[in-house]
This record gives sequence, C-alpha cells and structure tokens, in this order.
Amino acid sequence: MARVDDDVIPEAEGTLVFIAANVREARRVEDLLTARGVDYCLSFETYLRAGLFAFLGSAEQTGVGFTVATERAESTRGLLRENGLRTGIVDDEA
Repeated sequence: MARVDDDVIPEAEGTLVFIAANVREARRVEDLLTARGVDYCLSFETYLRAGLFAFLGSAEQTGVGFTVATERAESTRGLLRENGLRTGIVDDEA
C-alpha cells in the first residue's frame, strides 16, 4: 500500500487531505503514509499563501496534493497532525 494511480481512488470516492508546499514536505508525507499503509494519489493543487505582511495580500501557489479514500480521510488527517504536519492539512469544507 502506498502511492496509487488515480483510477484506484476515483475522484468521487477520494478526499484531498493535505497540500505540501515543497518537495521536502511532500517526501515527508509520502514516507509517513507509505509506512502506515495508507493508499494515496498525488496531484498538483493551488492554494493561497499569505504574504509576509498581511496588507500585501496572498499569493497563489502550487503544491502537491494528497488524496486518500474518503473513509480514511479523518484518520489520515489525525496521523499527519500527530507527526507535526499541520500547516498543509485540508479540512472538510463545512
């Protein structure tokens, strides 16, 4: 279990749980999910990153998105939080 093709986790059955801002962070997430036997798909995702000063606004960035089966989304987010990977977590939209 580890990184899988998009067809293994169809979009309708998958949930985006994390967006890594850089390669180092993406590798850390990959290593963690692989070690814990979590299947995931990768994609490029855009996100807003706040500027150094709030009055300068935000800039759109591209990161690596991690999608898991919907039924594993909450436990995967918990695993990421427990391992210090909080910043890139994508929570369910309410």
